[in-house]
Amino acid sequence: MSASPDLLTAVRAHFGWSQQILAEALGVTRSRLAPAKASTRLLPLAALPRLALLVSCLPVAVTPTAPPPAFARGAFSSGGSSA
Repeated sequence: MSASPDLLTAVRAHFGWSQQILAEALGVTRSRLAPAKASTRLLPLAALPRLALLVSCLPVAVTPTAPPPAFARGAFSSGGSSA
């Protein structure tokens, strides 16, 4: 799981938290959270399990921006016959 700015914003909006409160919930300082929201620095690895727990409380799944892998669309299905 990566901490995209949209994901951090969704968590803040869902709980009605300020950046300071979200930073405390993730176990980081507000000055460490702000660059992560601006996509200029990654969150510390230790904050990701806490973020995952908060994300699991969101009412809707976050839609991935990348298309699904080719095999998920059936591009690698076997076209031959079985003998």
